Amino acid sequence: MPSFYFLWNPTKRPDLSEKLGKISGLLPDDKRLRKYWSTGSRTAKNFPSGSRFFLVRTKIEPHGVIGYGTILTGKLLPGAHPWKDGKKAAYVKINFENLIDSQKNPEKVLSLEFLETAGFKLKVSKPQGGGTEIPDEAAAQIKARFDGLLAPTIEELLELDPQLETKELAAPEGRTQIKEHLVRERNRALVKKKKRAVLSTTGGLACEVCTLDFLQRYGELGRGFAECHHLTPLILLDKASETKLKDLAIVCANCHRMLHRGEPWKTITRLKDIVSANKNPMLSDVAGKPRRRQPCRN
Repeated sequence: MPSFYFLWNPTKRPDLSEKLGKISGLLPDDKRLRKYWSTGSRTAKNFPSGSRFFLVRTKIEPHGVIGYGTILTGKLLPGAHPWKDGKKAAYVKINFENLIDSQKNPEKVLSLEFLETAGFKLKVSKPQGGGTEIPDEAAAQIKARFDGLLAPTIEELLELDPQLETKELAAPEGRTQIKEHLVRERNRALVKKKKRAVLSTTGGLACEVCTLDFLQRYGELGRGFAECHHLTPLILLDKASETKLKDLAIVCANCHRMLHRGEPWKTITRLKDIVSANKNPMLSDVAGKPRRRQPCRN
């Protein structure tokens, strides 16, 4: 389902500051969160019903996203222009799902500058008109960051790599250290970068084997939790080597243990096949042999 920007210019509609502030603390299912909003530059074509919108504060600092929600029917409705007397405008019915009071909490306004570093162009990083459609990947990054899922800030992205869109992030791993015994060095910062990269592009941390997402399963307790699996085991490295983000996979704790159980260690694809086969008892076992129904023992 596509996503769109709707804009709010406080210099033109200062009256909305108080109105938006009042509804910012309402529950997501409160009917008072349903409003009509001007569609800006989109005046001739309906929105797909159920599309997502992001409300962007413009002109007055801080600029950025202050809320998001769903476009209900998507049908354009004619009405008077919000600040130009005698002019007409188009409106659409929306339902806010998350909204902040930008007057009382300006620090919570989500700047869109981080999208520039992620490689998105002017219309997405600095929207010029309401009704602008947003690429799915950019929308996922905005929602993840706005919901506090620790997507990277622009400062973090620039610190990691000023040319992020053309160069992969990497960090040295595998150097042998002498303590009480020999251990393989693991770069914890790289694991954090991997999680942030996945969050910023997908909006979640789903296991690449079984699709378990700890936030969806456990709520706030599971926010940001997942494990990283090295696709090439560090134990097989005979010297320090460079590990890139593509060399890591997001997995849940159970699947991580199963990937390392037995020899040789299993690939992500192999374990996915095992999980899929065991969801249906009529499917073959991991060796490709038909399963036999076990007799019932009392």
